[in-house]
Amino acid sequence: MLPADLARHAWIGFAAHGLDPVFAIEGPDGAVSEVRLACRVTTTSGLSIRDWAVAGAGVARMPDFAVRAELADGRLVRVLPGHVVGRPALYAVYPPERLRPANVRRLIDFARAWFAGRFG
Repeated sequence: MLPADLARHAWIGFAAHGLDPVFAIEGPDGAVSEVRLACRVTTTSGLSIRDWAVAGAGVARMPDFAVRAELADGRLVRVLPGHVVGRPALYAVYPPERLRPANVRRLIDFARAWFAGRFG
């Protein structure tokens, strides 16, 4: 399956992405494809997306940790192994440098290093 093939499938979407989200999908070779998907249904619940996918309602984009058991027992399968849809984002909101406690700086430094080691 190629990223463009996703456009021909029913999609279970996360409501925040809209009814026809466009995703940039990076392949194992680093090539990026943009794909517009048409959602059959949308929800704000990750649990619902997972459950609808297991029930056969369509293709879904889910983090590995949320569907680990379903992938392991075959209730779900990866449709684009080796491909990545976006990178995780994490934001830290804190006061200006002169007001920032040292513990906050250490936490930010630790989080930056931890996530860089896992997500590049």
